[in-house]
Amino acid sequence: MPGGKKTKVPDPSDAARCLDLRVQCKMGRSMSEEDSRFIRKMYKDYPDWYGEIDYEVFCLSAPFGAMTPTKEEWDRGKAGSDGRRE
Repeated sequence: MPGGKKTKVPDPSDAARCLDLRVQCKMGRSMSEEDSRFIRKMYKDYPDWYGEIDYEVFCLSAPFGAMTPTKEEWDRGKAGSDGRRE
């Protein structure tokens, strides 16, 4: 995006580990203290990227066959300040 802020991203192996751990956690699986520290570090070091993968975490942790929103619907739902979907 010209003139826009570029999101700081982690290296691919850390990004994959973070995504996997967040999905595991959202699915209710326990994680080690080391994994918890890693997730907190990723959130602290890469806050914009961490928020950008929320949609992927949601879709990957949804039950099989669940109707998940499209990326556009997800973004539209996040844009409303009153918490209502359009």
